[in-house]
Amino acid sequence: LSAKFLKHGANDFISKPYLPEELYTRVAQNLEALDNIAELTRAATRDFLTGLYNRRSFFDLGNNIASVRRREKKGLAVVMIDIDHFKRINDSYGHEAGDVVLKAVAGIMENRVSRGGDICSRLGGEEFGLILETGDPEATISFVEGIREAIEEANIAVEGETISVTASFGVAFSNQPDVDQMLNVADKALYDAKQAGRNRVCVA
Repeated sequence: LSAKFLKHGANDFISKPYLPEELYTRVAQNLEALDNIAELTRAATRDFLTGLYNRRSFFDLGNNIASVRRREKKGLAVVMIDIDHFKRINDSYGHEAGDVVLKAVAGIMENRVSRGGDICSRLGGEEFGLILETGDPEATISFVEGIREAIEEANIAVEGETISVTASFGVAFSNQPDVDQMLNVADKALYDAKQAGRNRVCVA
């Protein structure tokens, strides 16, 4: 009987009569195992510094979302974000200050990108990516502008000093979404934003 339970997915099995201490120990062990699994899952899917999804999760989750949106004939937006002059921050204040800035910018984005189907990710270095379920480009551009303004207006405290930063954004839309292709398009729009003077949103 115990083998049948375990084969069908039970975590553990205990026969009656049992000692209360044995029950408590088994429950505690299972809870610890669940915590360990959750921690391993988080380590595999999240960026260690900011807590946002990592690059791998961006593509894994993003491709799943894009597949659903294609079937439903609904639109998707991919946004690339790059913190302006980030190297200058590291050179002037040190890498620890740079980490504080990264976490602060990540927090601003995560607070605003709160819908269940949207993805907020750190792609690497000072680059971030968003995947937004949207069929309304105008409303999405306004939403992204709001994030840009929030970053610009933030006062980030670092070792008794206040640092102000800006970010540039590249946005791509599609009604037949493919995350890899859209990210390349958004990257080109981001380059246009940088060339146009930074601290702006450019739409492909």
